Amino acid sequence: WKNNPSSFQYRLKKDGQQKVATIEEVKEFGIQNISRYKRFTTDLDRTSTISTKLSHIKEPVYKTETVFLRVIIEGKANLYVFEGPNVVQYYYQLNDKQVTNLVYKEYTSLANPILENTAYKYQLFNDLNCGEQTSKIIKNMKYEEKELINYFLTYNQYSGSEASNYSRKKGNNLKISLRPG
Repeated sequence: WKNNPSSFQYRLKKDGQQKVATIEEVKEFGIQNISRYKRFTTDLDRTSTISTKLSHIKEPVYKTETVFLRVIIEGKANLYVFEGPNVVQYYYQLNDKQVTNLVYKEYTSLANPILENTAYKYQLFNDLNCGEQTSKIIKNMKYEEKELINYFLTYNQYSGSEASNYSRKKGNNLKISLRPG
């Protein structure tokens, strides 16, 4: 899936009847060691991230919704993502407490075409501190999956926790080799 699902189809047996499960019926689902989704009721900002449709408001405009979040990192500190039409939002959960949105929002003003609310950096510094190098790492961090994965793996290692990585592997798995003969 490109976007997080609200329902999915499945079969219990290869030749079995196809069934549909909805977000109201399922707490969690996945493919072993490949991907996992968990259901949460959380705040979600569906403001567009398309540069021509940016909001003039700095703060996210949240609505409480029940959604499946894709698990990216699972350990002492968990990292999740919600992907929908024109929206990508990351969430974290520390020690199985409430899931929390990592606050990031692009917005616009008359003086500047694109500005950023990067409150997620303060959240990481305060809640997921990795010691002396934390401020240096966070200062240059972008709100991107690869950088957040690296930070969460670092934090889990720093805190002595094992972490499972469910991130999607980018790239093509097709390998071609030519052998003259």
